[in-house]
Amino acid sequence: DSAPGEGTTLSLYLPRAAESARDAPLPLTASDDAPRGLRVLLVEDSRTVAAFAEAVLEEIGCEAIHARDAEEALALLDEQRFDIVFSDIVMPGLSGLELATRLRAERPRLPILLATAYSEAAARGEGSEFPILTKPYRRDALARMIGETIETSRLAA
Repeated sequence: DSAPGEGTTLSLYLPRAAESARDAPLPLTASDDAPRGLRVLLVEDSRTVAAFAEAVLEEIGCEAIHARDAEEALALLDEQRFDIVFSDIVMPGLSGLELATRLRAERPRLPILLATAYSEAAARGEGSEFPILTKPYRRDALARMIGETIETSRLAA
């Protein structure tokens, strides 16, 4: 609705959802094959992306512990046990790729999954020795990549 000198009003009508449906997590599908109960060290400098990733990880049955940067991740790894590290590649300070390379040398059995929104980094082959999930990602893609990364790591051990 618009009127000169008065502005515009936009109305958006959405279908009503039942309260329980709005709060319920989405059901898992057959493609969700991340083992449940994993402790995931999530390394992500963006609060928004970290909140999304934590929610998705919890939906697929993982316990997510968030580190804001590689240095915090290294400190957490010294204090706690994790089943997999899921890290952004592009971060200030030590990059996710530098973190992954260091972890591979120090903890060769620790599975590492990287994520990036910058496809050119992946296209240049940066981090090609590690599995890379392209942002934005969906829950089923994250679950599948976590499962594949864990399985590949177990086979290599």
